[in-house]
Amino acid sequence: MLLTSGYFPQNRAALIGVGMVGIATWVGWTKWTNRPAIHQAIREQEKENTARYLDSLLVIAMSEGASQVRLRAGIGIQVDSLVNGEWHELMRLPAFVWKTLRPLLIEKSRNWQRAIQFELNGDRFDFWPEFAREAEHPIETVLLTLRQAPPIPRATV
Repeated sequence: MLLTSGYFPQNRAALIGVGMVGIATWVGWTKWTNRPAIHQAIREQEKENTARYLDSLLVIAMSEGASQVRLRAGIGIQVDSLVNGEWHELMRLPAFVWKTLRPLLIEKSRNWQRAIQFELNGDRFDFWPEFAREAEHPIETVLLTLRQAPPIPRATV
């Protein structure tokens, strides 16, 4: 088509430029077709990082002797623990973590129907979740109540 239109690049730089545009278009197209796989890998990595966040805050809460952990998601995520009847702030997490933390809590608790099981130093703990949404504010609250789970029976040999 370029030859029949009467236009043909007269110098090497124009030929190289046309070739580079073609290669860039091809590379862009191949990356575009691989996008679902890339997004899936990113989602899996975000889920792993969020699970680490959750494990870390549960370890911190248990080391402080907390009986409950409260996660309040609004502008950011405020994590509090109830120790001896008083709420203490444990940490603040960025708001974007809630996008993966909430589904993780739902998955681990099977839609708020069972305890989230956690093990630390050979001891098992159950965190019973309660979910609430405040009516006046767009704030979601998850309350995790700590109970030590019965030990796993070991088979004697």
